Amino acid sequence: TCHAAEHTDPYKLALVLVAYIDDWKHSASNIAMKLMNLKGKNIGRQRVETRTPLVEDVVYEQKQRARQTRHERLWSMTREERTKFLEEEKLKQLEEQAALEYAFHHGAPKVVVNCSFADSMDRKEQSSLGKQLLQSYAALRDLRSPLQLHLTSLQETNPSLWALERMGFRKWSVHVHSESVWELFPREKLVVLSPDAEVDLDEVNEECIYVIGGLVDRTVKRNVSKEQALALGAPVLRRLPIKSLGPPGLFPVLNIDVVVQVLHERFSRGPESSWCDIFMDCMPKRQLPGPTRRMRQKERKACREEAIDADEAASEDSASPEETMN
Repeated sequence: TCHAAEHTDPYKLALVLVAYIDDWKHSASNIAMKLMNLKGKNIGRQRVETRTPLVEDVVYEQKQRARQTRHERLWSMTREERTKFLEEEKLKQLEEQAALEYAFHHGAPKVVVNCSFADSMDRKEQSSLGKQLLQSYAALRDLRSPLQLHLTSLQETNPSLWALERMGFRKWSVHVHSESVWELFPREKLVVLSPDAEVDLDEVNEECIYVIGGLVDRTVKRNVSKEQALALGAPVLRRLPIKSLGPPGLFPVLNIDVVVQVLHERFSRGPESSWCDIFMDCMPKRQLPGPTRRMRQKERKACREEAIDADEAASEDSASPEETMN
């Protein structure tokens, strides 16, 4: 091993050692967990209790896969390529952190996620809320967005706090408030976004504060955010112009992270930009509108008719010479 190490890149050896150490630590923690779950005095005759994977385990596995992919990529590079890659990676991280710090202290417009609806959500929906907020933060970071993100109504008794804790939200460069959005900001500046509003949103201005309902419901509950805003005296309710200016077939209720990205793009591109293009750029590929069932049936019918016509034309062209003479 020592002889082989003399002819091996020290950086590659370091990567291998780090990977082995991480695997050993995780294996040791798994063994300890299994021993704690064993029942009875005779441990050798007892079986380990089965359990569903914890979120921490899933996150750890995702990080391990990403780390392994990065190691393999670095392993395949030359020394010069690796040095350049690491320098660019560090520069990217510094730029992202600088953009986050600027948005935290001086960002505009403000975007507020109203997290006061957690009582009406089950644990699965609360978990989805945490993931969507993580994706919102990651999107603003990757876009170097000037938007300033606020999370409100996150007091210690909020039922969805556990989901955000698992996403590590206390390390994010965002404003977290235990007070409600109605207590923190002047209501004349609030623009409450709701799919049930009657007026479309037009522009995204620096002076306004845009409020997104932190509500994830697998069965859509209508008018929840709208009724709260009306009851508390919000003067301006708007909806994203999905039906009027968006692509046909797009579902009018979007995830929180998609709404955040749409606000960023509209603000960055300006009031003359195309809403349809913004929606198409911000929507995940799996949620992009496609042809309806009737449209697909018409397309299949047209293809069959074209194939029949082509077969008939080919049979006429391939007629025998005797038939042609007759």
